[in-house]
Amino acid sequence: LVIVKNIPKLVLVLIFPIIYLGWHRFLTRWVNFYRGNNITVKFDQACYLQADGEHEYPVKEFNMTME
Repeated sequence: LVIVKNIPKLVLVLIFPIIYLGWHRFLTRWVNFYRGNNITVKFDQACYLQADGEHEYPVKEFNMTME
């Protein structure tokens, strides 16, 4: 699971191409990585979610399970 948070929109647009090179793992200020078989993310307020190309809004909780 990759979570991007608190990144200025301009910075996101400028660095977006490095995602394909895998260099986003070095942006620890804004990008967090989590591993697990069952991950649940709960948000304080409704937010935008993009997962596997699917867009959802509003989202207050997201659960991901590996099979």
